[in-house]
Amino acid sequence: MANTKEKILPNKELPDHFTQISFYINLAVCVYFLFWNLITLVALNSLKLIVKYKQLSVAEMIEKRGKALGFQLNEFTISMNQYYVISLILFIPIALGLYLLWKKRKAFYPILIFSTLLQILCMIILLGPTFFWKECTFTDKVLWLILLVNSSIYRGLLNKEMQSGKISFFNED
Repeated sequence: MANTKEKILPNKELPDHFTQISFYINLAVCVYFLFWNLITLVALNSLKLIVKYKQLSVAEMIEKRGKALGFQLNEFTISMNQYYVISLILFIPIALGLYLLWKKRKAFYPILIFSTLLQILCMIILLGPTFFWKECTFTDKVLWLILLVNSSIYRGLLNKEMQSGKISFFNED
């Protein structure tokens, strides 16, 4: 009787455990950011609906926060909209990077790192460094760090595997 993996993925080998762990960690972080970016963008573009059904003046709250961050009237909302659209577009190369990671291709690293750092840089440029330091949650910063560190560690493991023929975390035999 064939094992379960063969039934699900006939003639397809799963990557080694290090690759799978790294992939799923990065995938979880990316899905978290993708989800919140989509929710935020939809909310930003549905302010009238929120006012109609929840009787909350979200636009005033956003503008008040923007003013505290040094933005002019309506400038903060426009900048946030631009950032979240760019951020969502940058998830396309991030998804490609994740695919290449799963396939154990070294090209995953520059694509994933460049796209992630570009998202952070766009936030700093469009919304300001104060937004990054004060408004961006500690959880977001830790998750970006996890994504970057995890990808860097896996890249090192992949380089070792390319040189020695096996993936090894502590150079054990």
